[in-house]
Amino acid sequence: MPTTRHELVAEYCQSIKNANTEAAKKEIFLTFLTRLFGPHDQFGIIEQFTHGAERTINNIS
Repeated sequence: MPTTRHELVAEYCQSIKNANTEAAKKEIFLTFLTRLFGPHDQFGIIEQFTHGAERTINNIS
């Protein structure tokens, strides 16, 4: 288990590279946030991160 934030980020990056699906990447991301910020802070961070992530594009030039 990583002992520094640098090691944690390095492990996360390697895990994301090895993930085959978006669902797996999402789970890896949630685990990363939990380990980085603790079990309760992750949900607020995810909400802020994903707020407005899916928007309809009506006019593409």
